[in-house]
Amino acid sequence: MEKDRFKEIWSRLDEYHVQEPDIHLKTSKWDRFVRYLVSPTKDPQLFLISQSGAAVISGSVILIPFLLFILLLLI
Repeated sequence: MEKDRFKEIWSRLDEYHVQEPDIHLKTSKWDRFVRYLVSPTKDPQLFLISQSGAAVISGSVILIPFLLFILLLLI
């Protein structure tokens, strides 16, 4: 009796077929390089912004000498 039930259960389970998709766990070097290029970056001026009690250096203080340097190169 138990064996018949067991065979019946297995026969019902054999009716179902599942297709497994191909999953690539390792990405190619090109994909990793492209992902690196499009990933967001950290703000390079964050280390200049004040912590608690330190002097604040605004972005314009850094930007003005950079713009003057570019202007001198264009002249």
